Amino acid sequence: MTIDDDKIDIRGGTATLRVRPDRRALVVDSPGRAPEIIEFQPRIDISGGGELVVSGDERHVALFGYSGQSSQGYELFRLDPLAHLAGFPDTRGEGDAPQFSPDGRWLVMAMTIDAPLVRGTGEYFEEVADDDSDELVVIDWARLVVQQVAGGQPVTVPMGVEAAVSTDPDTVLGWNTYTHPLRFTADDVVVVTMPWGEEIPVPLPSAGPVTGREFTAI
Repeated sequence: MTIDDDKIDIRGGTATLRVRPDRRALVVDSPGRAPEIIEFQPRIDISGGGELVVSGDERHVALFGYSGQSSQGYELFRLDPLAHLAGFPDTRGEGDAPQFSPDGRWLVMAMTIDAPLVRGTGEYFEEVADDDSDELVVIDWARLVVQQVAGGQPVTVPMGVEAAVSTDPDTVLGWNTYTHPLRFTADDVVVVTMPWGEEIPVPLPSAGPVTGREFTAI
């Protein structure tokens, strides 16, 4: 199913939410009423596909889009009254659709970055990797996007791992954020699970980078 076919029941099943075929408006259809329409200038690319994600309290919805060319983003809307609020523009990387916290106050999304970087220097890890070195660095390989739904703007938090410079760059490039999706353990705590299974609780709003310290290269 494409985003053009995606329809979600809202307001206790009395209305249906959909994306207009030109992908520049959200539409709420209610029996016996004229459609509610909010137009917006999209900053995301839905060429590869998309998804509507509604908060548990049905007060907000995120329109997630991915290009099919290793980039993604989302637009955020209020449902009643219908309004376009903000969003995270199309950005290089891959990951799952964003998630709302159980109370609907936070929106989070994890995605890889274009190329792993050494934290603190910004160097590409692939260029500094050294089979003969035991030096430890923090390799940032993904980002956590955090947005406070009520009036907030998206904030990106680096996701990295403390690892030896001798780590194979192909190992790092093979990591993804969708094998272990984000999950909430409280309204303001999201758990990031690293590819090797390490779980890191992140209180919201996040105070700084997320860093794994239990990775062991094979």
